[in-house]
Amino acid sequence: MDRGVFDRWGITARVFDAALESCATDAEIAGWLKARVPAGRRDEANRWLVEEKMANLERQDAEEGVVPA
Repeated sequence: MDRGVFDRWGITARVFDAALESCATDAEIAGWLKARVPAGRRDEANRWLVEEKMANLERQDAEEGVVPA
């Protein structure tokens, strides 16, 4: 799934990993992402996750014992 999100964002895993190393908080990561990935690309990645990958996410939650909200 990471690759699918990165593809839609237009970045590589290596670039994102470098951001993770340079950003200390989730807010810094979010700011980094907003500065480099246009809103439309972020929206497309979110749409892809919600519409096309939700079953996978729910299965992972169930395997980890997460109760649906």
